Amino acid sequence: MSRRSDYLYLVSSLLIAACGGSASGPDVIRLVDEVGNATVTGTPEVSQSGPGSQEWVFTEPSESNWNAGHGIDSLRVDGGRLEGTSTDEIPILHVERQEGLDDADELHAVEIRMRVSAGEMLSLRFSNDAELDFDEIAEGLRGRAEWVIRTPVVPGDEMQAYTLTLASAPLRQMPTSAGMRHFLLRPTDVEGADFSIESIRLIFRRQHFASIPSGMSFQGMEEIYRETLVSRSPEIVSFTLDIPNDAWLDLHLATVEDHAVVFRIETS
Repeated sequence: MSRRSDYLYLVSSLLIAACGGSASGPDVIRLVDEVGNATVTGTPEVSQSGPGSQEWVFTEPSESNWNAGHGIDSLRVDGGRLEGTSTDEIPILHVERQEGLDDADELHAVEIRMRVSAGEMLSLRFSNDAELDFDEIAEGLRGRAEWVIRTPVVPGDEMQAYTLTLASAPLRQMPTSAGMRHFLLRPTDVEGADFSIESIRLIFRRQHFASIPSGMSFQGMEEIYRETLVSRSPEIVSFTLDIPNDAWLDLHLATVEDHAVVFRIETS
């Protein structure tokens, strides 16, 4: 799971109550199977629009800080879209971020709404260097694989929505906001393609976890994914179960905070 968040979540992975049972083995009560009958109280209010994302929309030319780093001609904001034409197979759009540079929150996904007339791949990367040499970056990429964060595109006249996540990049983890001073976007991989971008949105783990409702979910801890019971402090999750004598509780826990988390299990 993510290692930092402004909100406190308790993620209980593979929470099981077990007891001595038949000759074939112990009887097992899987709480993930009982979650539909559970009662959740004390749920805190979590804002979906608070910190944890950054978005660029191109409603006015003056609102765009994006520039042509390499291989792009006629870059402009027109009709609420950032538009241009690739003059090289490695066109690079660039923006220098001005916020979130002291935040260690991890990137969860990049959402882009755009259309492109030709090409096969949309890709992006981030850099924390003080200055960038775009010609050098392009030459270093020429003849090699795409940037690791990438997704296939659907050329045509229709606007398409693309979501680039950790699943679309062979990385152990996505970068943090503090390490993303420069955002480089390669909207296509061919020369002579027209592109039109409606919006670009960075979603960080903080906001992603805020969108996950309490209850059963499929979540990961250190790249191990399981059926999971998700709850937020100070929630109380109550189950009505017939637990035999000499039962024990077997569970795995994960939190999205670095500091210690205190939780309590009560029976009545």
